[in-house]
Amino acid sequence: GFLDAVEGATASKISCAQKMFQSVRALVARDASPLEVRSALGCDCDAINSVGIALCAFLIHPFQFEKAVLFAIRVGGNTDTFAALTGAIAGAFLGHAPLPQHWIHAIENDTKGRDYY
Repeated sequence: GFLDAVEGATASKISCAQKMFQSVRALVARDASPLEVRSALGCDCDAINSVGIALCAFLIHPFQFEKAVLFAIRVGGNTDTFAALTGAIAGAFLGHAPLPQHWIHAIENDTKGRDYY
């Protein structure tokens, strides 16, 4: 019944996630370009591969917030999602200090804008 269907779907997603992590490891190990990442993982709205792209971007530039986000954008396709995921991962790891000041100054400053935090 229902639980069997959920179990089957979960097993399929786990298999997809394992393949994605294997691809990410290989891409990071060879310092892949955005084009290579795109070729290996695609650039559509698939959630698992979107996470894979963000992980690649971050792990290829783990201490350079701006380079990681720009790498994700250069993959092409669903760039806003890739950049947001990469920024979230890099921000969680690095904190807010390495955020590019020219990006921060470009944020509007309304009620919950640039000065909010």
